[in-house]
Amino acid sequence: MITLTYQDAYQQERSQTYANLDEILLAFSSCITLPDYLKVVSLTEDGNDLG
Repeated sequence: MITLTYQDAYQQERSQTYANLDEILLAFSSCITLPDYLKVVSLTEDGNDLG
């Protein structure tokens, strides 16, 4: 499971969880799910921080 934590336009931290790498790549293939100008705070996979 991959969890992406980011700051929204109101500077609030939000998280989105994806089941696997294919699901997160599909979400990033367009900017509809998560706009590319939002600041990513953390990216974790199964509890391990990926940066």
